[in-house]
Amino acid sequence: MDSIKKNYERSRHRPGTRARQRPTLWTSCPLSAYWLASALFTSGCAGANLAPRDAHRLTFADLVGPDRSLAAVQLQHLPVIIHFKQGERIPLDLSLDSTLAELESPPLTLVVKRSFYMLLQADAPPRLSEDGVDFSPPSKNHFFFGFSVQRHLPTMMKAVFGIRPPPRTRS
Repeated sequence: MDSIKKNYERSRHRPGTRARQRPTLWTSCPLSAYWLASALFTSGCAGANLAPRDAHRLTFADLVGPDRSLAAVQLQHLPVIIHFKQGERIPLDLSLDSTLAELESPPLTLVVKRSFYMLLQADAPPRLSEDGVDFSPPSKNHFFFGFSVQRHLPTMMKAVFGIRPPPRTRS
């Protein structure tokens, strides 16, 4: 241990002398180091959108099936990826948290048009994917709140939630 410490002290920069430089990846193979660094930086950009390797995977059927208590336990250990399959019918509770009004709504059902995956993480909002691997958003989600006033129909307050809406076409 003492010899390692002495060698370290000898190699340190002393006033008036030039420090010895130990060979590193950067000094011995600058071109390889350049390619390695560029690969790391470019792959880092896409990495944030990929599914975490340690994520538990469930289906919505697991959450409503006979083993749903086991699936509920897995939901407590994030990250979790839930697969929603085409045609599944999901009960939806739409709520309004307000001191000004309350929402009376019949039971709603969300019908899955195309299979998709939802990534739940502790430090981020839920993210969606169509392949279960890439969770980058391809389109902008939106929310609309307003009124619908038409001549022969009752006036209605409207709330629209756009989650991966179809591309808009210009007419």
